[in-house]
Order: sequence, then C-alpha cells, then structure tokens
Amino acid sequence: MKKIWKTFLATAAMSIAVCLCTGMTAFAEEIQGEFEENPAVFWKIDTDTKTMTFYGDGALPDISNLENIIQNVAGLSADDVQHVAIGDGITSAFGLSFGLIDRTLTLGKDLKIIPTRIYQAASVSLSEENPYLNLYDGCLYTEDYTEMLYCPRNRETITLHPDVQKLERNNLYQNGDLTISSDSEYFSMYEGCLYTKDYSELIHCPVYRPGQVFHPNLQIIGRYAFYSIEDTKTVTVPWGVTT
Repeated sequence: MKKIWKTFLATAAMSIAVCLCTGMTAFAEEIQGEFEENPAVFWKIDTDTKTMTFYGDGALPDISNLENIIQNVAGLSADDVQHVAIGDGITSAFGLSFGLIDRTLTLGKDLKIIPTRIYQAASVSLSEENPYLNLYDGCLYTEDYTEMLYCPRNRETITLHPDVQKLERNNLYQNGDLTISSDSEYFSMYEGCLYTKDYSELIHCPVYRPGQVFHPNLQIIGRYAFYSIEDTKTVTVPWGVTT
C-alpha cells in the first residue's frame, strides 16, 4: 500500500512540475493555456475528444502553426488533436494560418473573419446563431452567399449557391463534379466545366476527359483550371483561346 501511495505522489509531483515549466494548466483530461498578445483569449485541449478549443473575447492572436502549441507547448502529438473549435466570443481567427489539414473546424456565433487557409480543413460546421457567415451544401459563404470561403475536399459533387459571385479556386481543385443553378448571374456550366457566365473564361475543369469539349466562346483558361487533373499529361487548347 505504501508503495502505491509513493508512486501516486511521484506522478502528481511530476505533473505539477510540467505545468509550472510550460506555463500551462493541466486537469484530468484537459490542458489549458493563454496568449500574452491577448490575455482575454485562451486555448484548451481535451485529450478525450481530441478537440482543441479557442475561447474568450476578441481576436485570436497570430498563430503561425497549431503544431507549435500542440507539440511544443502541450507536449502532445499531432494525432492527439483532430478537431478545432473557435468558440463563441472569438471575433477573428485570421491569425490561424497553418495546422487545419484534415482536421474538422467548428466556428462560433461571433466569428466574422476566418483563417486564411481554411480550405485545408476536412469539414466546417457553423453555429446557427452566427449572423456573418452561412453554409450551403457543406460549403462556407459570406452571409449573403456572394463569396465562397470554404469548400470541403474530395467530394464527388458540389452544388454552388446560385448567388455566389467570387470563388476561391483553392476550394475547387480537389473535388469532382460541380453544379450550379442556371439562374446564376455569374457562372455557367458546360460539359462538366465551370465558366464565367458568358463562357469566355474556363474557371475549373474537374476531370479532363479524352475529347473534352469546350464552349465555343472560350477565350481565357483561368489559373489552376486544370489543377486537379492527374490522369492525363496532355490538354488540347482549342482555337479562339487567347490567354
């Protein structure tokens, strides 16, 4: 019995020492920390649910990479965090640039400004109380749906909101077929490819098929239009293309 108590006390002392050395607080299955840049914002990691949550009030400070906190501060491995949550009260997460790859992301009701590399997240969910952002077919948009901010990767089909005017092309290249209502005033579909409304610019070609037919109005092949193509090394540029 004495041996068991000695082991327990030694383990407790070691845990306290770790907390003191790293400037963080550890509870049963939770590790917590704060930011010097904004004392009103905190982070915590629940090792049971593998969730890292940012909470408090105001803007999230600049975080070059989540792995710095997860591994260097909390002493965990990258696999110990699979979900990231931006809690209510956080108004901007612009400082979160790297570390979302293949992790799910939950956005709180007060968030207005999202991370620059949100497209790396495996999926995004949004508080129903958030008045600044909206979800449509799993994609994140501004409140009025005019700009797409995020689209999940590796989806077979993505339906774009008919009101969207601006697309971040990083959101498109790792997905399959796209669809959009013919009521859209800004984009058109032709033979599986996404164009500007007048078909003058090719925006995205999900799969380049042998004998791919392009619209006769095509003049511009946009940047990264063929980025997702992996099964061919040759693309035939049709007559009429100038750029």
